[in-house]
Amino acid sequence: MLESGKLGKLVEVHLRYDRYRNVIGPKAFKEKPVEASGLLYDLGPHLLDQVIGLFGKPLSFHKILGKNRAGTLVDDYFSIQLSYPDSVNVFVTSSMLVVNPQPGFVLHGVNGSFIKQRTDIQEEQLLAGMKLTDPGYGVEPANKDGLLTTIDADGKKTEQVIKSEIGNYLPLFEAVYQSITNNQPYPVTREDVLVQLEIIES
Repeated sequence: MLESGKLGKLVEVHLRYDRYRNVIGPKAFKEKPVEASGLLYDLGPHLLDQVIGLFGKPLSFHKILGKNRAGTLVDDYFSIQLSYPDSVNVFVTSSMLVVNPQPGFVLHGVNGSFIKQRTDIQEEQLLAGMKLTDPGYGVEPANKDGLLTTIDADGKKTEQVIKSEIGNYLPLFEAVYQSITNNQPYPVTREDVLVQLEIIES
């Protein structure tokens, strides 16, 4: 969507990853106040990986953490605002207390907006026993399609449904294999990981 140029100059991006779990879970590494526990360390890396992959290292960032569930010892909410050149602002947010999940991807540009629910059907399909070779594997439901809304120079609004590419974990695992066995570059660089850690651990 970014590469298509249809949004024009980018203004604002929101990436979310929400859940609803208002009780303290049994996994000590997530719920106990130990090193790298809490929601920021659990889901933050996934969101920040996307941001850094798309936009690189931010000029600056501001982070907010929250503890909202009764009896929680770790953060169950976070929001990070990241500033980029040309007045582009990116926001990553996650909460354990969102009953109706918000769109996972919201992009606003001077020419329009793109909105899409967060969906990765692969894990659900694998847990249900589907094989990677089965028809329909990695295909998202039609009601999870993205919506691109643009306005032209005459003020005419146009809406376009944007279907996702078919999900496929295998290229990532292949990249791991090639990196280990053939010393090929891995898609996530050491520098990217260090930027991510700087933000999470600040």
